[in-house]
Amino acid sequence: YLRPLLGVSRAQTTAACAALGLRPWDDPHNSDPAYTRARIRHQLLPALAEALGPGVTAALARTAAALRADADYLDELAAARLRQLAGPGPALSAEAVAALPAALRTRVLRMAAIEAGCPAGSLTSRHVTALDELVTRWHGQRWTDLPGGIRGIRGCGKLTFTAAAPDSGARGQEDPGGRE
Repeated sequence: YLRPLLGVSRAQTTAACAALGLRPWDDPHNSDPAYTRARIRHQLLPALAEALGPGVTAALARTAAALRADADYLDELAAARLRQLAGPGPALSAEAVAALPAALRTRVLRMAAIEAGCPAGSLTSRHVTALDELVTRWHGQRWTDLPGGIRGIRGCGKLTFTAAAPDSGARGQEDPGGRE
């Protein structure tokens, strides 16, 4: 998403519009409490400012920017590591993946699942945690069903992604651990 005015306050944009003779349009969704972002803006942020003092919104924005930069860098590292770990075929060494720091390991697993065909928007942290357990806490569990009809399977020290068999009672999102 491109949000060029995200760092500009409402007061600044209102003043700029007034100076330019523009009449701003207020999106009614921005004040509708049915939307989480509106409740955050109109209830949570004022409560935080009252409890913590002025400037809390700017501090949160700075923290979010720093975390975004950190996340982007970790994503780059994970993509590079996934390229290194991906050998011939779709299998990853469970031992090599397990040896990664958790911040990289879960990103590598998420990226591998997406590359295998899982829709990114449907892949949840529960799915990634279930994959992570296949490499870090494996005790014989059979597989993890993922969105898009993909299955993560550990066998012979490898984690592979395959199409889930249609008659296998896919548990997918109801039971992302896929254990029997």
